[in-house]
Amino acid sequence: MYKRDKHTAIIKGGIGPGAWLSLLQWLRLLVLSLSRINHYKPDKGSYKPIQSPKNHILSEDSTKTKTLTATKLTNMNPAHKYIKWSVLLLFAFFAKFATAQTVPPPGPFPLTGNDDVCVGQTKNYGVTKVPGHTYSWSITPGTEGVDWILTISDNTITVKWLKSGTYTISVIETNEYTCSSDAVQIQVMVHDLPVCSITGPDNICPGSTNPYSAPAGMTTYAWSVSGDATIPGATNGQTVSVVAENKCGSYILTLVITNQFGCTSTCTQTFNIVDKTAPVLVGVPTDATADCGAIPAPATVTATD
Repeated sequence: MYKRDKHTAIIKGGIGPGAWLSLLQWLRLLVLSLSRINHYKPDKGSYKPIQSPKNHILSEDSTKTKTLTATKLTNMNPAHKYIKWSVLLLFAFFAKFATAQTVPPPGPFPLTGNDDVCVGQTKNYGVTKVPGHTYSWSITPGTEGVDWILTISDNTITVKWLKSGTYTISVIETNEYTCSSDAVQIQVMVHDLPVCSITGPDNICPGSTNPYSAPAGMTTYAWSVSGDATIPGATNGQTVSVVAENKCGSYILTLVITNQFGCTSTCTQTFNIVDKTAPVLVGVPTDATADCGAIPAPATVTATD
């Protein structure tokens, strides 16, 4: 079985009935060729018997790589030429057949072992495609649409994992003669996403430096900030220091964590910069008493006509 980016696809071999029938036909042709040699007589003066291994129809290459090469034959009567082409065709058949059995067809997403994935993740799986074969896929346990979503495309599938747990993917391959293989299986461990949280002070003072922390035990941490603050130091640890600007406002702190299974979670939190310190008056005089001068009595005004 296989998926994106590791291990080697399973190579399927074996000789089918069609291949055996073709092989027998070629052997029959060779026997008939050999039997016809008595029906021909060599032309006088034009036929020379084979004297040296250099004139063999098939000879071993000098590089000792066990590669058979055909040599050019001359002065052959029709029977020998018939045999020559029969053997050459038979050799070509064997060469093609051997190549077909040892070179696996290309396939995407190679995987032969178990798999670890995260909730919400979509992964591809498959087996090496054999022309004329069909494939039956299943996932246990669970319910379609609740625990996982399965999309089948012949020898490959796409699975979106919805809930954590241990699942088994099975595939049965059936050939053109309706013969089915044993089920090939892999286990898939679906892990929950890590719980992301940010712990630290809010309503902080302008210009202050404030520490924040993330859950312990994660494989990686990544901090970032936007708004009225900066991170002057490292951003890849469990804790981080944030410096607020010297004014009232706010900033957004973002954290991305990854656990040992490669599952990732992101969380953000907004923090306010508030001036909570009362103003201090400078240069205020001490208490004093202010007196007013004597005020004369009001005059009496009368009028006559």
